[in-house]
Amino acid sequence: MTRGEVLTVMSRMLYGNEHNGGTPFWANHEQALFDAGIVNMRHPQANANGSTTRIVLALMLYRTSNMIDDIVDPELCEDPAFAILCEDPTDPVDPVDPITPNTGTNYDDTNRPVSNGALTLSATSKLANGSSIPNNGVVTFANMTLTAQSDDVMVYGIKVMRGGLGQRSEIKRVFFEVDGRRISSYSALNPDNTAEITFSQPIVVKANGSAMMDFVVEIESANAGGEHMFEVLAIDTNATSIVGVGLKTNTYRTTTYQTIKVGFEGLSTDAAYSAGETTNLKFGQFKLTNQSAANEDKDVMVKTIVFRNDGDGDAMRNLTNIKVVQNGKVVSKEVVHDGKSMSVIFDNYLLKANQTPVFELVADVAYVDNTDGDTYNFRIQRTQDVVATEVATDFRSTIEFL
Repeated sequence: MTRGEVLTVMSRMLYGNEHNGGTPFWANHEQALFDAGIVNMRHPQANANGSTTRIVLALMLYRTSNMIDDIVDPELCEDPAFAILCEDPTDPVDPVDPITPNTGTNYDDTNRPVSNGALTLSATSKLANGSSIPNNGVVTFANMTLTAQSDDVMVYGIKVMRGGLGQRSEIKRVFFEVDGRRISSYSALNPDNTAEITFSQPIVVKANGSAMMDFVVEIESANAGGEHMFEVLAIDTNATSIVGVGLKTNTYRTTTYQTIKVGFEGLSTDAAYSAGETTNLKFGQFKLTNQSAANEDKDVMVKTIVFRNDGDGDAMRNLTNIKVVQNGKVVSKEVVHDGKSMSVIFDNYLLKANQTPVFELVADVAYVDNTDGDTYNFRIQRTQDVVATEVATDFRSTIEFL
């Protein structure tokens, strides 16, 4: 079987035919497995058409059977009998590490475009060194910037290592985001406290330009007082010169702080539109509630909401001018499609303490594929698909379905 066929079979084992209809046929199935943590990176077309080894198949079966979010329990990696479970499912049987630890040199792959450019990685943070962070939740450890010099460069991944007096088990996973939209794999820490984070699509940094992203850490059941920081060990890139290996984030200390809860409630908006109705059509309605206590009065910044379409309509191809509207005002700035999912990025929308505004998902219809009409049924699949942060701390708010 090809890798694409294996991805399809594994997805159907978990979700039935929910992810059929992609182009190529395995695309939506791969996205579902990527989101579930069963595969770590997406396949280029040539790789998906390649054969699947027994080791890779066994690893994917293991991950599928456990249906876990974070690939494998890092403790298993310490046992030689389970060492294969720590390998990336897209690696060959004898993998060559695409990121060389401690050197920052790029992976010698003749299939990658060659660049004579120089790359610089820098970082800032809104939190001062030594700041307290929640012992359960999602925290942006650093705002990172990739800068290219005279030539375009591509960045495929970054390897980091955790340091500090906290425990490795307190870090659930690490990843990168842009405007609250995840652009990389969810990566758990290895037994040596390292993690290789692969970008979903290579980041292209144009000559004399830059690309910004957030380095995000999910903390789970950490002891109060645990300290954590991260160091960049290597950057997987085609740049010939790299500055930024060895860069360290600030060190933060965990505490029992509880972030503000934001409630999400989908409102029923069933509607049928005739052929003559094509502009500013309402495809959904929802409500967000800032559940700040009366004595706290904390505001929240809404960043991104990921909607999944369970209907048969093709939102990416057939809908245009997609936006979120609140009280007649457009509050979103961009929509990014990814198979059956689309990320709506908000334009710095401030959800003030104890407010409960109602929003509408609006779009124009450019095309209709089915003679009986296309159907669109947008929903939020997981609480992680709603990204909002406290204005005062920049900590990720806890999302609840109401």
